[in-house]
Amino acid sequence: MNATNIKKKIDPMGGGSVAEVMQNNINQVLNQRKETGIPMIPHINHPNFGYAITLDDMISLNGERFFEVYNGHPAVHNMGSSSSISTEEMWDLINIAYLKNNKPLIILSRTSPLFLERLFELEVPEIYDGLITVKNIVREPGERAKVAVESYDDRIDPVGACVGM
Repeated sequence: MNATNIKKKIDPMGGGSVAEVMQNNINQVLNQRKETGIPMIPHINHPNFGYAITLDDMISLNGERFFEVYNGHPAVHNMGSSSSISTEEMWDLINIAYLKNNKPLIILSRTSPLFLERLFELEVPEIYDGLITVKNIVREPGERAKVAVESYDDRIDPVGACVGM
């Protein structure tokens, strides 16, 4: 598990199961976000790494909105196996369960430009409010990204609003 934009170290939390460990750690990030008022995003890294995280574990989480599907590591079984579902299928089934339970949908993969666009929506109020539009995203995941933004309101500097992201 990782977290984006934390301000102080969060020591790993234990638990009685994989799901409980993940939830306890997600809660630590969400608590720090609430205490500081600073946007922070917990996210699960490649749930099929050694098949340690099950679909039921992921569905049980509260406050988890992102998970990474592919990072190129050979132990990340993105395609699944004869006895385990792929991460893409896991994502679909998580979102079906989330829809049924009126939970916000989970966003897939840090390698996807959509992931970065959703992060900008969460972090830049002008994008969330529609005052700034993301026109294009080009990424080299783990290396760099370029985001083209524009605003039709002359009073808003779209690039300035996004600097530091």
